[in-house]
Amino acid sequence: MIQTYPLPKLDDLQFVPRANQYEEKRQRFLELLARLAPGITQIQFEPAVESDALKRLTDDWQQRVWEAQLLADAVVREALQGEPFMLTSWKEMMRRFEGRGTEEQGTARGTKE
Repeated sequence: MIQTYPLPKLDDLQFVPRANQYEEKRQRFLELLARLAPGITQIQFEPAVESDALKRLTDDWQQRVWEAQLLADAVVREALQGEPFMLTSWKEMMRRFEGRGTEEQGTARGTKE
C-alpha cells in the first residue's frame, strides 16, 4: 500500500540523540547528520525555553532546552548549510512535487540529497 502512495513520504525519521552534557548532545547530533542516507529525513526536535513551568511539566526539560540551543548553535548551522543538506518544509516539498518551484524555505524538516 505505501509503495503506491502518490505523495512525497519520509525515507527516515530520526530523533535528536540524548546526552548528559550539551557538548555531547551536539556531537551526537553532528554524528547523526553524518550518518543520514540520501532521501527525505525528518529529524524530530522538541525545543523549549528553560522555565520553572517546563521543569514541572517534564523530567526531560534539560534535553529540550539543549535542543533549542542546537537550533541556534553556529557549529550546527554551519554543518547544515549547503550540500548535502537541504532544509525545507512540507509546504515547499509539495510545491516541488507539484512542479511549482520554491518560494519559501522552512527549517523544521530536512532532506539530504
